[in-house]
Amino acid sequence: MNQDIISKIINQDYASITDKIEEFIEKQIEKNQAKGIILGLSGGIDSAVLAYICKRKLKEKTLALIMPDTTITPSIETEDAMKIIGLTGIEHKLIDIKPIVNEYSMYLEPNEKAKGNLRARVRTNILYYYANIKNYLVLGSSDKSEYLIGYFTKFGDGASDLTPISSLYKLQVREIAKHLEIPENIISKKSSPHLWKDHEVNLAHILHGLRVPSFPESQHRHRHCLPIFPQYFRLQADFPSTPAVGLLHQYPAPLGRYQLPYLPQQQLTDPIP
Repeated sequence: MNQDIISKIINQDYASITDKIEEFIEKQIEKNQAKGIILGLSGGIDSAVLAYICKRKLKEKTLALIMPDTTITPSIETEDAMKIIGLTGIEHKLIDIKPIVNEYSMYLEPNEKAKGNLRARVRTNILYYYANIKNYLVLGSSDKSEYLIGYFTKFGDGASDLTPISSLYKLQVREIAKHLEIPENIISKKSSPHLWKDHEVNLAHILHGLRVPSFPESQHRHRHCLPIFPQYFRLQADFPSTPAVGLLHQYPAPLGRYQLPYLPQQQLTDPIP
C-alpha cells in the first residue's frame, strides 16, 4: 500500500474534527427536538470513540446500551464496554439478548449465519425501543471504511438516526481514539462484530461477497449494498459529502433519516485500513 496515501489520510487535525463531530451531534439534538442520544456500546473502537465524544458535553443526555449475546459474545468485549462506562461515566444499561434471540429461534428454521444477522437487528430494535421511550436519537457507529465495503447488517447496525463518524476511515478513527486517550487495548483491538461463534473479520471474504450480487446474506453479514469494485472507490473521492450518502439512499426509511456531519474529504482511493 502506498505509504504517502496512508500519511495523507492520517495527517489530520483530530482536535478540530472531534469538535466538529460534537457540534454536529448537539445541533441535531436541537434540530430534531430530541432530549438526548443513545448508542450501542460493543467494546470496540468505533462505539468507544462516540462514547468519549459524547461524555464531553452530552454526558447527561447520553445512554449507552451494552447488548451481548452471552452464548457467543466473548466476555472480554463486555468487560471492555464496561471499562468505557467506568471511564466516561455515561448512563448505561446491560442487556443480555440471548433469551430474545432464543425466543425468535423457536419459531424459525435453523441457520447460524442468518441468526448472526438477527442478533444485529435485535440490538437495533432495542436501541429504538429506548429511543422511543426517552425521545433520543440513535447514533450509528459505522466508519467510512465499513460503509465503503458494506460491512454492516442491513436494518441492523446499519440503521440509525445519525452517523457521526461515517466520513472517517478506520485509520482516522484510531487516531481520534488516541487523541481522546482511549485505552490502548481498545484502539489496537481487531475488528470483529461477533455475530456468531468465533466470528472474525476476513477482508478477502467480505470483498468476495460484495463482488457477487447474489451472494446470500445467510452466508455473509453485509450484502446490503451494491457490488463494490475498485473504480467505485475512485468515484467516491469526487463526492463532496460522505460516500455513505450514496449507499444509504439506495434504501428508504429508516435510512432516509440519516444526517451526516461535514468533515474534510481526502481526494484519494480508499485503502480499506
